[in-house]
Amino acid sequence: MGRKDHFKSTNPFIGYNNFMYLFGFYLLSFLFFSCGSHIDYTKINKDLDTQISDEEESSDVEINDPCQSIVTKSIDFKNTYPEGPYFNDYLENNGEDLFSADGTVCNSDDIIDGGANDGTTAGIHSCFHSGIMKTFELDEKVCDDLTLSDNLGVLNWRCLEKNNQAIFVSVGIKEDKALKNLLNNNSWKPHDITIEKDGCELYTSKNQIFWENPVRDLSTLSPSIGATNINGVTGLDPQSTASPVVYSLDNTSSTTGGVIYTISSDMTLPGLNIADNKVALTTLGDSTLSTEPQGQNCSSSNPAPAPTNTDDCIISSYQNSYLWIGGNYKTAGTISNLGLALRETPFSRVNNINISQTSSDGIYVNSTKMRINHASIQYVGGYGLHIPSNDSIYYDISIAHAGGTAALIADTVVDTKLISLNTSSSSNGLLLGGGGNNTILNLRSTGNINRNINIYSNSNANTLVNSFLSGSNNSLDVENADQTKFFNLISILGNTSNILLGGTMGTTTFEGELLTNKSTPCDVSGIVNIDSACDNTGLPSVNTINTVDLSSSFIGLITSDSVHDPIEDISSPVDNSLIINWHSFENKFRTWQRDTGNPGILRNNGRCTSMGDFCSVWDFSLSSEDNILLNANGEFPSSSSQACPSSVHGNRTIENANSEIFLTAARELFDDGFGDDDGLCESNERCLYLPNHGRYQGHGPLRECVFDDEEGTTNVTNIKMLGHSQNGR
Repeated sequence: MGRKDHFKSTNPFIGYNNFMYLFGFYLLSFLFFSCGSHIDYTKINKDLDTQISDEEESSDVEINDPCQSIVTKSIDFKNTYPEGPYFNDYLENNGEDLFSADGTVCNSDDIIDGGANDGTTAGIHSCFHSGIMKTFELDEKVCDDLTLSDNLGVLNWRCLEKNNQAIFVSVGIKEDKALKNLLNNNSWKPHDITIEKDGCELYTSKNQIFWENPVRDLSTLSPSIGATNINGVTGLDPQSTASPVVYSLDNTSSTTGGVIYTISSDMTLPGLNIADNKVALTTLGDSTLSTEPQGQNCSSSNPAPAPTNTDDCIISSYQNSYLWIGGNYKTAGTISNLGLALRETPFSRVNNINISQTSSDGIYVNSTKMRINHASIQYVGGYGLHIPSNDSIYYDISIAHAGGTAALIADTVVDTKLISLNTSSSSNGLLLGGGGNNTILNLRSTGNINRNINIYSNSNANTLVNSFLSGSNNSLDVENADQTKFFNLISILGNTSNILLGGTMGTTTFEGELLTNKSTPCDVSGIVNIDSACDNTGLPSVNTINTVDLSSSFIGLITSDSVHDPIEDISSPVDNSLIINWHSFENKFRTWQRDTGNPGILRNNGRCTSMGDFCSVWDFSLSSEDNILLNANGEFPSSSSQACPSSVHGNRTIENANSEIFLTAARELFDDGFGDDDGLCESNERCLYLPNHGRYQGHGPLRECVFDDEEGTTNVTNIKMLGHSQNGR
């Protein structure tokens, strides 16, 4: 070992060793000097100085730096599919996965009308959103230990190995983000990308603008009535029999695949009609579009997309595909009939939208193959969400204070997924009439007057998993329906009955756990296979718990909220007519609810809109002290090396009427580049563990557990299972 290497030792006693070395040296010198020997002190001192200097230099050098020799490379993105590069572009989903399609442009007319690609096999998945996909190609061959971060934190990215090369692809917008987070008022926000391996920076990509679609701020565009094509906005009279006003949005003056319209500040307009394919519309920040309708403005090209042709809308579109709509919308002055009205608009997204103060429906959708994610619909005169349509997906929808027959009505709906819903404080919660083959996961329906769920009129073969129902006259009412399947049902506090089964009935089954507060929860009439204890004839008895007391399960009444406090005072009940904002709270489990003076969160029923009604804010998050609903399926482990709870092993499944087999205690994560994005946790997907009964399933960052396929009895395999790091507040 050389002397320099010796002094680079990390021995904590090196100072002591040097001292002893010097002490011995001088002692030896003294002895030699005493004997008369000649010693060259100049050389000795020079050698010592060199040793000390080397030691001091070595302390400034970073030892074993694995990133020291790596040169960071600058790279640019590529369009994953050159055939569909613009934001609202869609391609046919004709490959083995999203990354191996042949680039055929989606033809929605063909799919809807039964053309060459009639969509009968893949349904809503017949086409996919290619416009969101941007690729970074790397020199590495495998994805092991590669990570990507971007400055905006809006997009989900997936690393995959294709043609012996590692690539990162943007695959969707994160569940807690929105299109508005990618936009300035008149431009796209630039992305800065960093790719690392084992903590070392390998690649950077600065100031990347991913899309060429023009971005136009409606707040700065004010065309007059009769003006034509001012940056794609036309002020026109849409009906010849009246004199209403509507602003029509199209792609005029755009040569790059669809205009993105923004609203960057609060503004008031008569109403908006989207009159072209691939148009996007969103408010920015906390901005709100208010409308003062001036007549029948729901569509410039067709009578209003509602049962009558005398309606006005905040936003409408008819026979336009590949739309994207989000933001905050309400009416001011004269109340609009409809908030958002979409008719025949397949492969369109409604994402992160808030609607309030309409005289009729909040959102009306009569179109197949739609996606609506993250919608809050509050304080409307008709239905909150009205969906007489098929083969669509609705996720994270909250509806309250709807004055019509129901908060949500699925009228003759078929093959539709309803995931993580809240319907409350209305005449009825969820109505399923006609149609069938629908799957409903994680529904909370509480405080409705007549029924929390009503399945009727031959709406057959529906599957409901993890439903929480409380209050109303008949909490659950199933009549004239066949093959209804419930798994893990809570139905309590029904004034007349918790579960009413009647009419001309076919088969109804209860599986998993049934929680109720009555010893005979099922009121049975007609021809059914269920007794008053809700046991299935010829099948194992459901695990019925009849002594449920949930009075302390939820956080309950709150009097302050850091997000809402700057908007209005919620420290005491508020007259419903004076409520300023119905949507914005610290978490999505907080909501306005009619205040009857009863402190119990589940004891305040009905709509808070009558004269003199007062509302307070209540939090339906579970308390960390609860021992009934919290962790009912097992606590998520604290370490990623630990096994997932047994309730979410691969054999803990249920099968719906469409032969889809999925886990009962998990849901699929959306827009992550895995699976089919229908919300059901099926094989080869990334999923979120659902530890609790009810809609609240924890909060905070996600962590992983080790999924067990349960070899030999497996129905669902190859799952990456994630769960929230916190459960209960």
